[in-house]
Amino acid sequence: MNKIERHLCREVLTIISGNPSYKILMSCIRNLCKDDTSEVIDADIIKTRIMNGQYNSISDFRKDLSWVHLVIKQYFANSELHIIVANEVSKKINKEINKRFYPSVSEWLSKIYILKKRVNHISGNPPESISSSVPSSILARKDLRPLSPQDFSDILRTINTIQSDKDKSYLNSLLNTPKCENDLIAVPLTNLRTAADYIKNLEKTTV
Repeated sequence: MNKIERHLCREVLTIISGNPSYKILMSCIRNLCKDDTSEVIDADIIKTRIMNGQYNSISDFRKDLSWVHLVIKQYFANSELHIIVANEVSKKINKEINKRFYPSVSEWLSKIYILKKRVNHISGNPPESISSSVPSSILARKDLRPLSPQDFSDILRTINTIQSDKDKSYLNSLLNTPKCENDLIAVPLTNLRTAADYIKNLEKTTV
């Protein structure tokens, strides 16, 4: 695992270890193993393994974090309540891991957009600074504006629902006839920006 992956693992661990259901299950396991806690894999042990770089993959980290679920299923198989709570914790673990390590396109775009805004805020809006130092004939300021996830959704929705063949043909020529949001990622920012502005103008004329 690299440094970023370890940081994301710590984020997941913080959320899961603070979950009330996880705490209850761990309490049950500690009572069960009170005579020998050497085999218990709790949040402290997982944190130490993250810090020491002992995890070679996300799967190894997921396995340790899901250990509590396996133990509950093994020793409390006849307790419906324990199994329900354990299953909910397992779902929570998978959700938090997948959200950070295997995001959907829209989630990924949202993160990129948030990071762009954060960088702009910290460094005093670098796109504006760049555009002011370069001739406008070479670099158009509007082409530097980042698109939001909503812009991507609006572009794709408009192409799929627009009635005018002329407008649809124009947008497809700009965007290489995208079928999904993944296709839009490969389109130059200038074309995306032009398409987004064109769609907003269309919406104004139809109001």
